[in-house]
Amino acid sequence: MTSFLAAIATGRWGAKAVIVAVVVGLVATSGCSSDTTGLEADLADTQAKLDDGQTKLDQITTELDHALSQLAKLPPYPYEQVLLDAGCSRKTEPQLHWECTTGADLTGADLSGVDLSGADLTGVDLTGMDLRGALLQGVIMIGADLSGANLMGTVVGARLQGANFAGANLSGADLSSSMVRSGGEWHAAYFGHANLRNADLSGMNLTGVDFAGADLTGADLTDVIGYP
Repeated sequence: MTSFLAAIATGRWGAKAVIVAVVVGLVATSGCSSDTTGLEADLADTQAKLDDGQTKLDQITTELDHALSQLAKLPPYPYEQVLLDAGCSRKTEPQLHWECTTGADLTGADLSGVDLSGADLTGVDLTGMDLRGALLQGVIMIGADLSGANLMGTVVGARLQGANFAGANLSGADLSSSMVRSGGEWHAAYFGHANLRNADLSGMNLTGVDFAGADLTGADLTDVIGYP
């Protein structure tokens, strides 16, 4: 250290050496190089809090698992039993929804007012089914048979390509933005005062369909048959 300071005094190291010497002096007087007790205490305190948080999280997880296991033991709601008896199952991915195998029979079932959002009802027999006031947002009903079904006041934001609505009652139903297109059967279906804004009805055979009071604003009616 003495030789270092001597070098500074003789001018052989210049201004940079002076700065280094000042920094070294400050570090030496602050005690940062040797006193780590405070830092270790802070780290220990933080680790203790993390451990406590993990313990609480594990407890919550255990309680949640127990609650779910108890919930699984509860008898299904009547509408759930109807779906289960028809061979449908409840899926959790990508979100909670019902999935029915093609050919599942829900003929005449009463699911009025039930939220079936996201359900896959492709090719399912829904003949004469009561779906009044049901919520069918995001439902896939491609090729489903809804002939004679009652969907009065139902919200149907669904894929309905090839679905059979012959003789169905959709009065006051909301089919806005639904995708229908060609291939389905709507003969003698009743859409009185239904909301069909922006619905895709292109290529549909609408012969005999009653749209009295229905809102078809923005609906795609390209190549439809029998309308107006």
